[in-house]
Amino acid sequence: MKKLTFLVLLTIVSTFVFSQNWKEQFYSPNDVKGGSNFYEIQDDFNEYWLPYNVKGGYYYENGEKHKAAGWKQFRRWEWYWETRINRKTGEFPEINLMKIQDEFISTKNSKADESNWINMGPNSSDGGYAGIGRINCITFHPTDNNTFWIGAPSGGLWKTIDGGSTWETLTDTLPIIGVSEIVLANDYETSKTIYVATGDRDGGDNYSIGVLKSTDDGVTWTTTGLSFNVSSQYRITRLLMHPTNSDTMYVSTNGGVYKTDDGWNSWTEVISSGIFFDVEFKPNCEDTVLYAAKYNYAGAPELYKSTDGGDNWNSEFSFPTLATRVELDVARSDSTIVYAIASTQNGGLEGVYKSENSGLDFTKVFDGTTSGNNLLNWHMSVGDTDNSGQGTYDLTLSVSPADENHLFLGGVNTWESTDGGVNWTLNNHWYGGFSAAEVHADKHYMEYQDENTFFEANDGGIYKTTDNGVTWEDLTDGMVISQIYKLGVSQTVVNEVITGLQDNGSKLTESSIWYDVKGGDGMECIIDYTDETVQYATYVYGQIDRTLDHWSSRVDITANMPNGEEENGAWVTPYIIDPDDNQTIYLGYEDVWKTTNRGTSWTKISNLALSNKIRSMAIAPSDHNTIYITDFDNFYKTNNGGASWNNITANLPSTSNSITYISVDAGDPLHLWITYGGYDAVKAYESLNGGTSWTNISTGLPQVPANTIIQNKLSRTQQLYAGTDIGVFFKEGEADWTLFSNNLPSVIVTELEIYYNQTTPENSILYASTYGRGLWKSNLASFEKVALQVSGISGIYYVSDDSTALIDISYTINETYTSNTFTAYLSDETGNFISEVEIGNLVSDAAGTIHGTIPTGTVSGTGYKLRVKSSSPVFESDASNAFEIVLDNVVPTVNISSTESGTTSASPFDVSITFSEKVFDFIESDITLSNATVSDFDDSTAPVYVVSILPTAGGDVTIDVPENVASDSIGNKNTAATQWSITYTPTGIGKLKEYGINIYPNPSNGKFTIETANKNASDLSVFDLSGKVVYKGSLNNKSNEIDLSGLAKGIYILQLNIKSETISARISIK
Repeated sequence: MKKLTFLVLLTIVSTFVFSQNWKEQFYSPNDVKGGSNFYEIQDDFNEYWLPYNVKGGYYYENGEKHKAAGWKQFRRWEWYWETRINRKTGEFPEINLMKIQDEFISTKNSKADESNWINMGPNSSDGGYAGIGRINCITFHPTDNNTFWIGAPSGGLWKTIDGGSTWETLTDTLPIIGVSEIVLANDYETSKTIYVATGDRDGGDNYSIGVLKSTDDGVTWTTTGLSFNVSSQYRITRLLMHPTNSDTMYVSTNGGVYKTDDGWNSWTEVISSGIFFDVEFKPNCEDTVLYAAKYNYAGAPELYKSTDGGDNWNSEFSFPTLATRVELDVARSDSTIVYAIASTQNGGLEGVYKSENSGLDFTKVFDGTTSGNNLLNWHMSVGDTDNSGQGTYDLTLSVSPADENHLFLGGVNTWESTDGGVNWTLNNHWYGGFSAAEVHADKHYMEYQDENTFFEANDGGIYKTTDNGVTWEDLTDGMVISQIYKLGVSQTVVNEVITGLQDNGSKLTESSIWYDVKGGDGMECIIDYTDETVQYATYVYGQIDRTLDHWSSRVDITANMPNGEEENGAWVTPYIIDPDDNQTIYLGYEDVWKTTNRGTSWTKISNLALSNKIRSMAIAPSDHNTIYITDFDNFYKTNNGGASWNNITANLPSTSNSITYISVDAGDPLHLWITYGGYDAVKAYESLNGGTSWTNISTGLPQVPANTIIQNKLSRTQQLYAGTDIGVFFKEGEADWTLFSNNLPSVIVTELEIYYNQTTPENSILYASTYGRGLWKSNLASFEKVALQVSGISGIYYVSDDSTALIDISYTINETYTSNTFTAYLSDETGNFISEVEIGNLVSDAAGTIHGTIPTGTVSGTGYKLRVKSSSPVFESDASNAFEIVLDNVVPTVNISSTESGTTSASPFDVSITFSEKVFDFIESDITLSNATVSDFDDSTAPVYVVSILPTAGGDVTIDVPENVASDSIGNKNTAATQWSITYTPTGIGKLKEYGINIYPNPSNGKFTIETANKNASDLSVFDLSGKVVYKGSLNNKSNEIDLSGLAKGIYILQLNIKSETISARISIK
């Protein structure tokens, strides 16, 4: 039993030590860590959380689901730094970004910058759950309540002069500027002097470069004597200025407390070590008394106090061992009262403390460890026993200047006390639950502007209340401070872009209006290139939602992974749509997954098991079977759609940087580019042979991380764009990179994409997502459109299972290329080229026409397209317009009909020969007759043919149309018609006698007399036996003579039309 107890105790202690070790490493500056590198911090974090089996930031304990405190904040920090460290050693960069930028600008290429960047937002939201971006701090004008400033973790310093109705930025010329605190000089109204503490104190994305100073109201900035390199990993948590002496200031940092008496020209480290989150004056005693709160990762944080103006400090009070972080505020209405809130090791509330003797001792007035008292958790349900929270990330406290018993406490939500912290009520809630006002989650800063006006800064923006929190007003609209991870651009409508934001979900802009489409942290986003209503948005680790109706509804498509698969992706997981089949998506986790039905089902197509997760992937636009992937260090390629993968890592450049992005040439699957992070000259590389060898094309780029690279696929010449940590750059052909950043802040560009206007290419648009300054767009650099173009295709093309169709594909090209072959490819019936079919080629150096053949059996469809590829150099045209192909395996049938039936004495009479469809090559001689001839063949109403039949004798007349005498448009031959027959009864002597007609002599030498009993007018026609009319006349008298002596000897048919009756008689010339 003793041995077992010891083992359990050892496990608990070991876990505790690991816990504190990663937190110590995470929050401490590098010199305090003793040189600990990124990997050591990462390993400590992962080792601590390993027993908890955390999935997506949550774990289960005793059957209850818990949020892993600090998990999300660490993973954000990890994502930011993993491409900026030395990949081999894990060391943080020893750089000063302001210096790098200044030096680069002084030596940059002087080529004209054609860009014209315009901000697109997001700069408005509905507030509450929906936000724009995190805000760290706020400070107010000394006399004008409408003027105040805010600081954002990556978006810099912002100012309003109309109470928050409009905002302007003051730090866009500074690189990657985070602001954690702002102070104004006592004589600000005349000196216009502002100081800012740089960096991101709570997130650590941007480490501090020290205190900056402006003497022209923020137009320009200079460094002060308190400056840090990024590798030092300092965070300034508080900047405090003496209320009557602007030269005296204090900063609390994660490496001690600093003081200056000359405006930071020089400084003294008055507390030489320790993580301090807060430093405060005792009101009305600023010359003597200050307080500072020291964080202790092992528990028992301390309150430090100075009574000599901050020159010397003593530990005045120790909080309980369960506490780690402490935030302070001092009552202005009674300066002897000091409040402290303490969070626990897992981020929950340890307690609220009150001192009534200027910090000599404290009383716990509210115990956060009591069940149901954790004011820092997420759920807030009655009787909630969850003791975790985010107290190491968001913790703030503010006391009313008019009432020392009125407090606001901020964690995930905001709480209010009116009795000195003894009792608390929920004031606002992150989604408006529990009858509280809806205000965005995660509070970082609270401050009273006056006795009635109170502000809070949170992960969504800046909020104001003038009625103690009964109502809150979101003042963030107009600021552009979103930290965007990735973007997706529509190719079917202009200016529709979806973005993934830290803290504030996935947002879609359409026609300049922003919509919230998915909550949480937003990551990679994609819009289907054929249909803007089909879109994808992602949460952390690659959880993807799909909409088919523009976000009226959505479904989690990664919930459809095969049973038993627990694989997930990186913090920002890549996925791509097949360029030839918009139903097919490739997703990068530890392996590559593929869906061919937009995520309804998935199949693993690799067995790489990459422990670092896939971080970038690209598919060749001209060959969808060629895919490249990387996990920072390892590089893989498939040229058969994932059936097998080749490790081409050994061919990569030798560098200590991480691969950040892959891009493949639009026309050549072996031509690709990659970018690198880090702070050296290894920024962009090019391969012309599928990764077998690489060329450094970094000249002209600054020595800061390059995060993305894309090609303008419409350009006749090679044009590339790269996004870096200080803006966008452009490269054409063999020229060096040049700055392409007019009007764009000096900001981290996380991704670039182009909207291609195929009709007017010069109106194409380049979009950039940034980490801290939202979404931007610009025109492209001037270019001539890519040379190869396909002319319009028209008409309908018919094939069958046995016959092909010929099609001419005309193309133009504005270059001459020797030894070139142009090949035409046919898409499927939906216009996708995933299974394109080669239908013809032409060896040519210039424009021409390819005589193509559409294969037998091609299915019917109206969406077929063609494209032409060039062999040397390798590139391809855009797809042609859509056209129709008809698969026709139906043979023509034929029917014979007539108004005459049974027996007839008419001669000639009409017969209709009707085919079931249009046919070709049907002529008079194709008709088989017995006892008759054709006197007329009329094809004007085809496929109905009208034929006049002239019987040659009394008796049966038969008509046949044999098989295979005619064919339809694709060559299908006709079937045989059913034989048609009729009995012809010529009008004989009896009929002639009935009308009193007598013909004599018959036979004769050609002269005949025709007598009638009455003077009945009659038309008269004489036909030869071929049915040809050889004589026409009329009978007008009782006795009429006709002279046919000019005709050849033989038998003829005489036809009389009397009283609408046709009477025929045979006559003979001898």
